[in-house]
Amino acid sequence: MSGEIYAVIKQGSQYAHQNPISDDGKVMAFPVQFVPDPAGYIVRGNGDRYRLSDVDLYCKAKNGLVKVS
Repeated sequence: MSGEIYAVIKQGSQYAHQNPISDDGKVMAFPVQFVPDPAGYIVRGNGDRYRLSDVDLYCKAKNGLVKVS
């Protein structure tokens, strides 16, 4: 079984405004992949790419998402 990894852009990031928002106004995690990038933008998802320092990472578990970073 492979883990599914999700991200939420940190509030302090210049990209925080790109977080998906649910109908009730809550920030939603989005699925990501990791792709090598010489500029450091290795987190791909939400139609864009981010540095690890810009996101909090989560792993999908039976009871929801568990923060891993």
